[in-house]
Amino acid sequence: MPVLLLVSGVIHAQDTTSADGLFAAAREAAYEQKNNTNAIRLAKKALAIAPAYTDVVVFTGRVYAWSKNYDSSLHYMQQAIAADHNNEDAYIAYSDLEMWNAHNEKALAVTEEGLSYVPASRELLIRKVKILAAMRRYLEAYTAVSALADGGGGNAEVRAMMVMLRDQSCRNKVSIKLDGMWFDTSRTAFSIANDDDARFAPQRFASVELVTATRIGPWVVRANVANRFKKPGLQYEMDLYPKLSKTFYMYLNAGYGDHLEVFPRWRAGTSLFANLPHAYEAEAGVRYLYYTNDIFFYTGYVGKYISKFLVGARTYLAPSGNKFSNTTGATIRYYFGGADDFVNLVVMKGLPIDDRRINVDLFNAGTSRFAELSAKCSIKKVNIISLNLSWLQNKLPYNRQVEQYQVGIGYTKRFL
Repeated sequence: MPVLLLVSGVIHAQDTTSADGLFAAAREAAYEQKNNTNAIRLAKKALAIAPAYTDVVVFTGRVYAWSKNYDSSLHYMQQAIAADHNNEDAYIAYSDLEMWNAHNEKALAVTEEGLSYVPASRELLIRKVKILAAMRRYLEAYTAVSALADGGGGNAEVRAMMVMLRDQSCRNKVSIKLDGMWFDTSRTAFSIANDDDARFAPQRFASVELVTATRIGPWVVRANVANRFKKPGLQYEMDLYPKLSKTFYMYLNAGYGDHLEVFPRWRAGTSLFANLPHAYEAEAGVRYLYYTNDIFFYTGYVGKYISKFLVGARTYLAPSGNKFSNTTGATIRYYFGGADDFVNLVVMKGLPIDDRRINVDLFNAGTSRFAELSAKCSIKKVNIISLNLSWLQNKLPYNRQVEQYQVGIGYTKRFL
């Protein structure tokens, strides 16, 4: 034991008399002890021994920034860059400093200067995307993050940013979707030939929507038309996705239908979305439908990007007397290209209550099963083709069971 203590003391003495040893001690003081004052003292002692030690110069500037001494921080950042224009970490630290101070124009200039010397820097490219998004220059941000993903930087963080910027980057977008639905009642003990069972006749659904960019976020106007139960119906909707901050944005919806059996007379909804650290995303919201009575339900979602995958879980809770009926589901999505190139699988125990293709007033969510496989593919990033197949099983009163099969196709034109 005395020998070990002696060796430790010798090493400790060496560590506090060399630039490397002092740098290690300064990092320990900053990261483990959370003592910025001591970290700066030790870093300056290291620089007294090795003034050209740029890693220590950058570190000192960072610690000054953490201590909110921005003038001193700026001095050290500029010193590091002047000493070595290829120092990637110096540009990263400098741009972070300007971003923390909300100097977005200066932060962008720093990242672009850094990229002119270190063009392959993934970290500088990510910061450039974030700065452009903060400046609401969404198209440039989306172009930059797409290039980053195409260049092999498509990890979870990049994927999450690309999806977040997808709709905000387009000036306008027009979509048309067509769906056909058929029913299998072979497991029931009744015929569908009479008028009471017109609900099980084949159905058709179509929608046309326009998305346009506004200063506060994307604005959506949508018209849905359907032929259900041998009756036509039309529904008008408006959505708005206001961006609240770099972390939060909202979803607001309002709609009106002209035929109760085809669409709810009124629908409305709101959600708060969060783009969280470590490539997580989350949503909490409420929806309202009115057929012949009010229907409220609440929804929650959490998802995570993992490499080229997005995995998530969603729940719908609908008050029913003194309890809640519960729909739960899981999704897994694989991205094989950009934000509009993926294959998606959803499975649910219960009804997807927010699905416009389903008249939820007619079915029992608690005894339903749902699965959907869908895919999107972009062509030159402005033409998007979508396909989807779904299956829905409902258990109705008197031991009756019906299964719904759906096939859909869609086309979207994006105007960048």
